[in-house]
Amino acid sequence: MLLTYNLKPMNALLFSLFMGAAMLLPETPSPYTLGDKVEEFSLVNAVNNKRVSLSDYATQKGVVIIFSSHSCPYSKLYEDRIIQLANDFEQHNIKFILINPNCAIRGSAEESKEAMAKRAAEKNYSFPYLIDDNATNLQARFEASRTPECFVLKNIDGHFIIHYHGAIDDNPQIASDVSYNYLKEALTCLAHDKALRVNEKKAIGCMIKRY
Repeated sequence: MLLTYNLKPMNALLFSLFMGAAMLLPETPSPYTLGDKVEEFSLVNAVNNKRVSLSDYATQKGVVIIFSSHSCPYSKLYEDRIIQLANDFEQHNIKFILINPNCAIRGSAEESKEAMAKRAAEKNYSFPYLIDDNATNLQARFEASRTPECFVLKNIDGHFIIHYHGAIDDNPQIASDVSYNYLKEALTCLAHDKALRVNEKKAIGCMIKRY
């Protein structure tokens, strides 16, 4: 059955304007996957209120982005391990960035910028602790679903490519009982230009909720 539309001139004009505006709306970027180039971003560091951009690390061999939340029990269990890895791989020109996906979303005192800055000072973070704002929404672009969840970015000819994604290791509860250090192995291979055996492993942690 053929359907026909009898639009009045004014309705037809409004319909045309609506369709034209819809066509001009920007497309939502697709989530990153392994091997994708990460685009430039800039977020506020809760520690000093200064912006940190990916391009600030253009001379580094790699960057580790970890979505984390100091109120998440799993993030707390991994906190010292993250700090140690950041210190160990500093000499290999690999930098760490912590991003809190909950601060702007929850708006709670527990996840506030002030609470983030306090935690960073208490643990003496050697890396920035960034606020993922609603406009940038890096958590959605990386499609991170848990805290902590890490992404290793490899610098290839000035472009940062996702080299590893997922878990830090296989035992959140007891560091001494870890049998496979996924992140450490990925960073060791990156530092020495070796191929990865595992480039993706599902992260274990607190679910990131959208509000």
